[in-house]
Amino acid sequence: MGARNSTLSPGSSVNISNFVRLFIVSQTELPNILRELLLAKESPAFLDGHIRNNTYLSNTLRAFELGVIATVRTKQYADFDVALMYKIIRNLNVVLPPTRGWANLIPPTSTETTIGDDVERIRQIRNDIVHSGNTNITDLELENRFSLFIEIARRLELYLNKRNREYVSRIENVKTCCIDPDTEELYLRQLEDLVDRETIMQSNISAVSNSVDELRQQSKLSRNRQVAK
Repeated sequence: MGARNSTLSPGSSVNISNFVRLFIVSQTELPNILRELLLAKESPAFLDGHIRNNTYLSNTLRAFELGVIATVRTKQYADFDVALMYKIIRNLNVVLPPTRGWANLIPPTSTETTIGDDVERIRQIRNDIVHSGNTNITDLELENRFSLFIEIARRLELYLNKRNREYVSRIENVKTCCIDPDTEELYLRQLEDLVDRETIMQSNISAVSNSVDELRQQSKLSRNRQVAK
């Protein structure tokens, strides 16, 4: 995978395997927990109506997100990614806001342990792992990260009345399971594809924003000319 080094930092094979374990948790286990939170707190049968009645969501959700939402009655939340679930949880008040509020640049501290704090943690974890570009994860960093994952899993097990260690055991399995080179390569390719898609999306958003700004400036100039006459 020669292109990988252009966007991801190189590291030893062990350290790259450590990164892949973090990536798996951020893309599978933590999103699955958010899906179960939504199933418990926001019935798929009512989601579309709640979104239509929410001015912010109905005006800002993107076309592909609306397409995913259209599948919720048949597939529940299976196709929802962290970004979309976060928007829904936040704007439909599915849980109380984090201690420091939504989308705060400062991560929740170890003493801030509400469910809203953990939703915020999951969003920040996902973005950090996907966008850091660092695949060189030491064993110590792996331990620290998985300790945090397990703390989140334990709190959400309790909140959602799940069996003891239902979420924790899945995360522990990712930490210890065998990851062969082909599987490692597959996840690294997924990461690159994900980063590429999000980069293109952000570029498109910026282009639209710039066009809107230009139209506003043109409209303002036109109004000023009319007033001057």
